[in-house]
Amino acid sequence: MQGESHIRAAQVLAVIAVSAVVALCLAVGATRATAAGSASPTGSASPASITPPSPETGKTVLHIGWTTDVDSMNPFVGYAAQAYRVYSLNYD
Repeated sequence: MQGESHIRAAQVLAVIAVSAVVALCLAVGATRATAAGSASPTGSASPASITPPSPETGKTVLHIGWTTDVDSMNPFVGYAAQAYRVYSLNYD
């Protein structure tokens, strides 16, 4: 019976440790996402903007982009989601 209580205590401690690690990872990820979002030189630019049609051509232009910068164009160094999107556009 005493051996079972030690196993139960070890399981509880393992669950607490895993929960603490997950919470720490989420906090670090949220901090990096906030820092990456505030690093944008354009401030509150929208990811997509549509310019109205010009009277001469009657064409509409759709501009698509990100509000944050790509951290690195080197696929072995980059870690941000935007960098991986650019890699897939360039290398796929």
